[in-house]
Amino acid sequence: MPMRSDMIAVYIARPGEKKSHEFLQLRRRDNDYLGGTWSTVYGMVEAGETAWQAALRELREEAGITATEFYRVPTARSFYTAANDTVWIVPAFCTIISRDAVISLNDEHTALRWVKGDHVERDFLWPTDRAAIDEIVNEILSPAAKAREYLRIDLPR
Repeated sequence: MPMRSDMIAVYIARPGEKKSHEFLQLRRRDNDYLGGTWSTVYGMVEAGETAWQAALRELREEAGITATEFYRVPTARSFYTAANDTVWIVPAFCTIISRDAVISLNDEHTALRWVKGDHVERDFLWPTDRAAIDEIVNEILSPAAKAREYLRIDLPR
């Protein structure tokens, strides 16, 4: 069975109300793979890119965001697709943006929404996304996060 690791996921967080965070979801256009579903930014690593470089590119392409605060999520996501009998290992990343940051969708998406932290279980389709957000909250966003400084990716200027 093939295994692939050339896909990335990027979670976009912003400060919410009452010391919580909100997470961006993009709605995939109807005639695309998983059309009509809400998800985080996903994309493929292109030739010559590292996973984190692909994540930064996908942020720009899909949401018009240039990351300034950028982290790797400690645990990679994994899932299986029956159509190509493949196990995927997906490194994940997180960027934290300001509340007033402007999101600019590309043609892969038709809408965006911000999901409050206490609605993640309800509004994120995949258990791997819910687990990643839990990890982000505990290891990056929490004031008590012990590993945050070690998860930060210093971006080139």
